[in-house]
Amino acid sequence: MKNVPEVLRSSVDPQKMSLTIKGILLGLVPLAILITARLGYNLVENDLLLLIDSSIALLSAFFVVCGLIRKIVVKLKK
Repeated sequence: MKNVPEVLRSSVDPQKMSLTIKGILLGLVPLAILITARLGYNLVENDLLLLIDSSIALLSAFFVVCGLIRKIVVKLKK
């Protein structure tokens, strides 16, 4: 990951992707499902879709917050 900008790298292990970025990418999944639904492609039933969207959104937010906190803590230790 030498050519990858530092902001995308994990502050704990520079060979891995940042937890914050993983959370953001995971958050794009519900958006993709919503867009495909708006285009007329109903991927799953509405109740199941709501459950999946909510779960992914919560998990994504958790990853983003944990990643940001970890990045701040690592920067403060230096």
